[in-house]
Amino acid sequence: MQGRTRYQQMLKWLCCLLTVPSLYAATPLWVFVPQTPVALTVAPGETAQVQYAVYNQSSRGKVLIMQPIQGITQTSLCQLPAKGYCILTLQINGTALTGNVMGGPVLCQQGNPNQCYQPSPPNSLAITKGQAATASINASPASLVLIINQNAKVVTITNHSTQVTAYNIRAILPASWTDVIQDASSCTVLAPGTSCQISFTPGSIIHTLQLIPIQGDNTSTVSISIEVKPVPIAIAAGQYTSVGAIRPLLALSSDMGTSWTFPSAVNSPVFVPDNTNSYNNSAAFFESSCDAQTCIAVGQYRDAGLVQRPLLAVSQDSGLNWIFPSSINAPVFSPVNTNPFSSAGELVGATCQESTCIAAGNYFSAGTRRPILAISHDSGTSWSFPAVINAPVFTPDNTNAFSGNGRFFAVNCHGAICIAGGLYSGGGVDRPLLAVSQDLGLNWAYPSAINAPVFIPDNTNAFSNNGSFNGVACQDSICIAAGSYRSGGTERPLLALSQNAAVTWTYPSVVNSPVFTPDNSNAFIANGRFSDVNCQGTTCIAVGRYFGGGTQRPLVAVSHDAGSSWTFPSSVTSPVFTPDNTNAFTGSAILSSISCQGPDCITGGFYFGGGGFRPLLAVSHDAGSSWTFPSSVTAPVFTPDNTNAFTNDGQFNNVHCGGGLCIAAGFYISGGVQRPLLAVSQDLGLTWTFPSAANTPIFTPDNSNVFFGGRLDTASSNGLWLPRSLSLLKTQ
Repeated sequence: MQGRTRYQQMLKWLCCLLTVPSLYAATPLWVFVPQTPVALTVAPGETAQVQYAVYNQSSRGKVLIMQPIQGITQTSLCQLPAKGYCILTLQINGTALTGNVMGGPVLCQQGNPNQCYQPSPPNSLAITKGQAATASINASPASLVLIINQNAKVVTITNHSTQVTAYNIRAILPASWTDVIQDASSCTVLAPGTSCQISFTPGSIIHTLQLIPIQGDNTSTVSISIEVKPVPIAIAAGQYTSVGAIRPLLALSSDMGTSWTFPSAVNSPVFVPDNTNSYNNSAAFFESSCDAQTCIAVGQYRDAGLVQRPLLAVSQDSGLNWIFPSSINAPVFSPVNTNPFSSAGELVGATCQESTCIAAGNYFSAGTRRPILAISHDSGTSWSFPAVINAPVFTPDNTNAFSGNGRFFAVNCHGAICIAGGLYSGGGVDRPLLAVSQDLGLNWAYPSAINAPVFIPDNTNAFSNNGSFNGVACQDSICIAAGSYRSGGTERPLLALSQNAAVTWTYPSVVNSPVFTPDNSNAFIANGRFSDVNCQGTTCIAVGRYFGGGTQRPLVAVSHDAGSSWTFPSSVTSPVFTPDNTNAFTGSAILSSISCQGPDCITGGFYFGGGGFRPLLAVSHDAGSSWTFPSSVTAPVFTPDNTNAFTNDGQFNNVHCGGGLCIAAGFYISGGVQRPLLAVSQDLGLTWTFPSAANTPIFTPDNSNVFFGGRLDTASSNGLWLPRSLSLLKTQ
């Protein structure tokens, strides 16, 4: 019995020893007494403060640090003296809270994460993240156009709230816009009634127009449109004479035609990667085209053996650098090199659409002139020459088979449809030639309905010979080829029309015998010819010349219903210049080129008046319904320097409108020297200037091949000065 009692006493003692640590653990070394409410609601944009008195129940001093809580910070160390206390101050940031905080704070002895205590449940934090009061914001401007690799642009954000401060305002850029740098550092805190700016710095990547939301933690959402575009560019090209040589000439502007430069790399072509057929002493550009960052200028040159070869210059960086691909000057046809190139090559037509560029012309093979197309689907990096082009086979009927004299004068693409127009010999006569592709130049066909025109509904002025297309245009499903033909010895205007994406073609007879409205006094007699054509939407306009009323006169045909009907405005046939008709029209006029941007159109050429040939421009702001002839164009005054003043024989060879800019390119005579002529309008033809820098080219960075005289034969631009939303229709 005594042994059992002794055993029980020992067991009790052991239990007491085991329970001692638990008792100590249950007794905190420091305790929390709230000095402020601990149950709070804090919204984004708001802050609050909670304080505790922390009492040290031990005989040793402590330094206490709070375990981290997102959105809650300890303002200073809590240093507890032995048996003393400190004030723990907690700062609460409603914006930084990730959610509700229920419990804590937990304070630990500095350097001992295992010695930690927190308030009892009734005294623990109970922080609720509330709903933010909303600040109403707006952004200005509503659209932003960034240019690759150029300076940042800013959007101004205004807080229209009278009481609510806005926080952390920023733009939500698309995930793919990794190269666009946003700086919203000035918009982290925006007081009521104040403004801040967000800047956007573009990189080197083009980004299409996007609607970009801008918002803060506690704001309304506003959206602006942003796009990142290539450098806007306009070019004009032709030829000039220098010591012992005729050289290619190219003028470049990236400030909407205000200033122009002449890159010297263009006037001495060096072909890459192979300069075997090197440039000798004669070269010229005849046509050009730009889209996005890609521009091409095409023409011809002569090599050391005086062989005439195709010439093509391409820039893939908005005119900053130019190269001459050697694959162009010695064409190899694919998939089989039948009818190989031998001589007399030239390119006279050009079109670029996104990454596809096509150049059109002709060459000789074993004594036969043949049509040629150079095609690139990678923005001019590589080029191919389809063999199917150089030996046309007409479908479905090859009756008037190709026998030679094949050449293209023009090419145009819109969407997936591309057409190239010119002439060829077959059945003993020259006939109109048209190649059609419905897959951006991958495959081509020659419709036989084209080469033996039958006019509808009246075939009175039947086709005899000398058929040719000088200009082509496509817009959506509408395609037109325009030129001339002979009927019984009379040259007449010729126009082929397709309203189903170049699948079938017709020849409207109303075009070959023009009747002018409302006044037909200068009636058509002969020598009718279209030089060019343009389509925008359902409006198509063809321009050229005809003989009537005793002289050669300008000719314009207009359709507002996709080619179903045509009118010939009589006001064009006898130009009256405004506001001053001093250099009045007396005859011998021609319109060589037309270009439209939406309803705004210009057409250019020349006329005889005031004792000499003068440049001629007609302008329409209603899609060709009415036309005016600005008198300022007929007697150019150059700015800022009129030293090489206009004397005589001025003319425009080509015009182009795009992005609000219109340019007309040609030449004039001053003191017996032929000089480039460039007219610029920055308001779609309302006013015109003649930059003097264009008439006396100075090449950069090297002016060794100095200018003696020259001309411009083509103009183009990528039309990127306006935002896409304001650019209206695709220009040609």
